[in-house]
Amino acid sequence: MLEVIPRSLIYYMIMTCCSIPVLHVFIIRITKSYGESARPLLFSCAVSLLCWIGMLFYMLTFTQLEISTNFIASCATSLFIYFGFVLGYLEFFSLINRGYSLSIMMDISRRTIPPSISELENEYADGRGLRWMLTKRVKGLSALKLVTENNKQIVLNKGWSTYVARILYKAKILFSIKGSG
Repeated sequence: MLEVIPRSLIYYMIMTCCSIPVLHVFIIRITKSYGESARPLLFSCAVSLLCWIGMLFYMLTFTQLEISTNFIASCATSLFIYFGFVLGYLEFFSLINRGYSLSIMMDISRRTIPPSISELENEYADGRGLRWMLTKRVKGLSALKLVTENNKQIVLNKGWSTYVARILYKAKILFSIKGSG
């Protein structure tokens, strides 16, 4: 029994990590904090970690668990898993919330007719333009073979770039992100 409990700490942490995105979306929807990204995200990370710590104290209080080297190693491993997941999730959320190149791909994927450079420029960054940045980003996407310019229109290349753009757009909707890019 004593060997199983420290290992279960890691399993509980993995479940805790899986709850972060669910809790994040739930907090955004309940508090109607659309467009605000940092507070609901940090709150969901803190709540999930506190739940895991509460479960840890429960196990120490109500089981015959002794604090051993194996227990401490399981706690350390669990925390490494947690912080690794949180950093990865923060990076993913940052990409869909602030990613300029990804925003261009999402804007193109939402259209039935491919936009021209001037149409993207007028709508880019909430209408601010920034032609120099847009041109730089489109050239970068083109160099990565994600988009192609045909008759002054920017077209997503067939294959995974289309799927990535659609998945990121759906994630943007799920997390209620407005006006990114």
